[in-house]
Amino acid sequence: MRSRMAQSVKFRSSVESPFDERRTFFLAEMATHRQRGATCGVEAQIFKNAELLVGNRHQARELAVQWAEQERQDIEKGGE
Repeated sequence: MRSRMAQSVKFRSSVESPFDERRTFFLAEMATHRQRGATCGVEAQIFKNAELLVGNRHQARELAVQWAEQERQDIEKGGE
């Protein structure tokens, strides 16, 4: 049985859409996956307007944070 525990928020960002006056909000969370009390991976999840946009699982938290930071930079440059 796997359990999941949200760890922390890495970034919050908002981007104005050129096609709409509403703002688009992005949020990143780290979720630690555990099995029988042992950590079996960390998932970085990126949400766009409260809907999951992309998630990526890593063996170490540092790698998940690094991936989320790269995704943040890509989003701020205008890519998704």
